[in-house]
Amino acid sequence: ANSATQLVCELTTAIAGDVADDPSRWSKLYGAGTEAGGKLSSWPTSLSTTPLYIRRNCPNCADSHKTIIYKRLTPFPYAMDVENLFIGIWSSANNQLNVDFELYSSMSYAQADLFQWTYCNYDDNVGFPRDCGPTGGVGGNWNSLNGGGQADYSFESYIEAPNPVTGGGLNDSGLCVGSDTSICGCSIANQDDYRGTISVTRTGKTCQAWTSQTPHPHDYLSTYPGSGIGGGHNHCRNPGSDSGGAWCYTTDPNVQWEYCNVPMCTHDGILSTWWHHFPYNGHASAQPTPAPTTDQCSQSYLELSTADRNAANSGTGYCDQNINGGFQGENWYRFTGAAGTQLATYKPEQSHCGTHAPGWLQGSHPTAEEGAVTRTVCFNWSGNQCNWSSTISIANCGGYYLY
Repeated sequence: ANSATQLVCELTTAIAGDVADDPSRWSKLYGAGTEAGGKLSSWPTSLSTTPLYIRRNCPNCADSHKTIIYKRLTPFPYAMDVENLFIGIWSSANNQLNVDFELYSSMSYAQADLFQWTYCNYDDNVGFPRDCGPTGGVGGNWNSLNGGGQADYSFESYIEAPNPVTGGGLNDSGLCVGSDTSICGCSIANQDDYRGTISVTRTGKTCQAWTSQTPHPHDYLSTYPGSGIGGGHNHCRNPGSDSGGAWCYTTDPNVQWEYCNVPMCTHDGILSTWWHHFPYNGHASAQPTPAPTTDQCSQSYLELSTADRNAANSGTGYCDQNINGGFQGENWYRFTGAAGTQLATYKPEQSHCGTHAPGWLQGSHPTAEEGAVTRTVCFNWSGNQCNWSSTISIANCGGYYLY
């Protein structure tokens, strides 16, 4: 028994030294109180592979709860609000202990499947982990946006190490092997292998050089030394393997960072087709296209041109069920100026675009050859990226779109 115990201790200590203590293997998701600050990565989604690990740090919690590892066993359901599950309301829906997830007191235990927690409760209008405990209920260690609980805490996600054979975060199946990393980033590696020269964000902001600490200071050079951010360039990269893909700090003092429009490589090294219509709400000149042949392009239209209509704008004010903010009911519209150039084809966060439930195009914009098409616009609300939807017409007018 003593030798077995010693073996377990040696095993878990080795794992902890290799994984849990390496800051480059954890990406911050959220922080509050003394744990606030720094770049935040995207929360896991239904597309995230399992098992996945989320770590909560709570310096003022009981010793048993200072570090908690949430090990997800089953995929998160589509449109599940994972962020709200941890910092809003800790729920039992698709979230049952030792069925959908396991809890551990350290990453070493989680990876070795040792000493799983045996008790959890839920659904009490507070956040993670309510009174969940190693062997029974332990109160007073939960966090919540709804008031009360621990004030100083953070959540982080675990980043799988790059495969030593294929590199770049790729796996042994050979996915994305052969892709040109100067053009696109591998989808299964969250584009952390991208080494191209794109240096503007999705909304057209210029990237800050990675070696610069102005206007946004950071420690990524020392934390992720092998992630392609050295040399003084400002190209989009993904140190930390953010699940949202390549990103950069911006030169805008008011916007710390944003994702970039980097093409996504698929399993065979070819650009995925969805990227060719990826959103760009900036101010770059439109690429030349053949002359339009649709009747819609000869009709008059209204313009949405204010910055609060841009997908990057956070704030509310409009309800487009009514006539306001340049919206005049059923008509043809064009995005111009500070509003950007086209309707977003990704999900803007709630309370963006000047409204509570922003709309986004499900699918691609039409090519010039397609002319005018019908598409679905989804509205992001209440944790569902397509809580409501509408069918609209879109016309490609050879350099701009009408909706």
